Order: sequence, then C-alpha cells, then structure tokens
Amino acid sequence: AGGLVVGDAPIQGCDFETLVTESGLKGWFHQLRETDPRFQGPEDFRRTRSTTLAGVREAFEDLRPEADFVLFDLGERSLLEPISSGAPEFRVTQYDPRLLADRHRSGKHQYLVARQAIEADIVINLPKLKTHKKAGVTCALKNLIGINGNKEFLPHHRLGGSARGGDCYEGGGRFRFLLEKTMDRYNMARSRAGARIWRSAADIAARFAKHLNGSDEIEGAWWGNDTIWRTCLDLNRILLYGRSDGTLADSPQRKVIHVVDAVTAGQGDGPLAPDALPMGLLLAGANAPAVDWICVQLLGFDPHRIPISRHAFSKFRWPLVSDSPEAVRAVGEGLGSDFDPGSFFSGEIKHPAGWLGAVSSKELSGD
Repeated sequence: AGGLVVGDAPIQGCDFETLVTESGLKGWFHQLRETDPRFQGPEDFRRTRSTTLAGVREAFEDLRPEADFVLFDLGERSLLEPISSGAPEFRVTQYDPRLLADRHRSGKHQYLVARQAIEADIVINLPKLKTHKKAGVTCALKNLIGINGNKEFLPHHRLGGSARGGDCYEGGGRFRFLLEKTMDRYNMARSRAGARIWRSAADIAARFAKHLNGSDEIEGAWWGNDTIWRTCLDLNRILLYGRSDGTLADSPQRKVIHVVDAVTAGQGDGPLAPDALPMGLLLAGANAPAVDWICVQLLGFDPHRIPISRHAFSKFRWPLVSDSPEAVRAVGEGLGSDFDPGSFFSGEIKHPAGWLGAVSSKELSGD
C-alpha cells in the first residue's frame, strides 16, 4: 500500500477527539503512525460540526477545504430524481432546508465526497450492524453516509406526512406539520434569540402533536421513508464508479470490501440509542447489497420489506450488483450449507417502532 487512511464523517455533534480516545483507537493510531509512515492517521471528514447550548444549535462551518472533496452531480440519473419537484421538500434533521434545496432539486443532485475515498484503489467499509429508525437497518449500504462532507448534501426524508405527499411520517396531522414548519424556522434562524423563540414554539407544537396525534415524530422514522435509501444508494454508486474529476465511469473504479462488526450488534432504537444484541459474528463480502441481504435477516427483518436492501438489487445506471437476491449465500467458519440468517436467534429482537411492519413472518411467529 502507498498509504492508509482511517476516516469517517460522524454526526455533527460528535466530539471526534473523545470518540477516538474513549474507543481506545487513539493509542493504536499513534503507535501505528510511528512504526509505519504509510499510515496517514485518522481523518474527520466533516466540514461542519455543531454543539447545542441551552437548546440552541451552534454550527462551525468550512472546517475542511473544499479541495479535500470531490463534487458529484448525478442530475437526472440520481435515484432521488423520481421524487423531486420544484419545491424544497427534502429535509435532514437540524439543518437549514434552504441549503438542502440548493443541492437537491429536480435535475440537480449533488454529493460532496471525501477525495481520499475517491482516489483510493481499495476501500474497506467497516459498518457496525444496527437497527436504524429511518432506514430500518444500517450496515454496508447505509454506512457510506460517512464519506460525505456536508450534511446539506444528504436528503433523509421529505416534508409532510404521507397524506400530504411527503414521507416524514404516516398519515397527516395538523400539529405534526406545524411542528415541521416551526423546526424549519428554528433551523433557519440567524440569531440565538430567534432560535430560542422558534425552539420554544416547536416544543409547544410537539406537545400538541403528541397529545392529538399520538406522536411528535417528524424525522422520517418509519417504513414509508422513501428518501433515505435513495441517498445511500447514490453514494454507493459514486464510491464504485466515481472519478476524481466528479464524473462516473462505465465500470467500477476501485474495489470496495465490506467488513461488518456484528460481534455485538444494535437493536431497538438505533442508530443513536440502541440496546446491545450479542451475535458473535464478523461478516465480510465484496458486494454491499449481498452483505446487507444477509445482515438484514440477522436482525429479524424481511429484506423484501427494507427499501435500502430491496432496491439495491434494482437495474439502474451504475448498478451495484448483477445477481438477484436469490443468489446470495452466507458461507464460512461455523456455518452450514443450510444456514438461515432469519432463524439465527431463538429469542426476540427489538425493532424501531416505525419498522415493525418490516419484521419477518418468522420473527413475528416466534419460529
């Protein structure tokens, strides 16, 4: 290897220094850097970080130069194009929707990807297997959110409930829609005083929404989220086919290997507040859709009901796989030829509330 980089773009509120210290990685990074100059150290790919003080978000922008990234515009080839319109409907939690609208609208779909990933010959993707309240599951496919530098390039859901043509939550609800619009104003506030006012208004709307609609969930945390899987699969296509000039080639430009940590997986309210699910497994593959097809079942889901897993096998421009799901097999130490990931556990697995409809029939029946 000419060089080795370990990097990620965690959520904006993450303290990267604390992350590498508490995980025990800092000492290993230091030791490896001293013994092998090819190791280029841990990289924080985020261009924006944030903190929250007294309920008000404060952002620190442009922390890395744009030259460290490659800008891709998939345009009409983006998987987001079929659900795009002239209105600024895309949303991502705690972010100004105007910035998102500038990057994603009909005919324009941009992503800002770490140049080190695009210029690599081999990328080793290292997901932790967990349930995910917006995507159902986060594994090899969803993990590529970590190669993007700015949050406004990452649509996670669309404004409004399904009754209004959005995918933020199921059905309608006046106060949930009011809560969404109030949070938009909070995220667009230019002063701390203005942010506090809109935050207070949002708290009131949230209480009414929970009382009258039974929920104040407005983050696309349900099985009808038709946005996040498209964003993730776009990023997977870029990583496979992307070139350093921002174009996509006709054939894959690098090898991507996926190594999944399922020694202790995450269940319940993932990805940020999961409960431990001991599995004792490490899984690896050179094809993200195949890896996820097995891992989704390990968490007790029916992969046909998880959009990111189901659609990864679709035949679109710059495909991720040539085979069908029926060709996917798990092989390895301790696994028989008849290994059934859907029956790996005899106990109950906890799933996000919005994804109970995607649980496999075996899990529901207790088989």
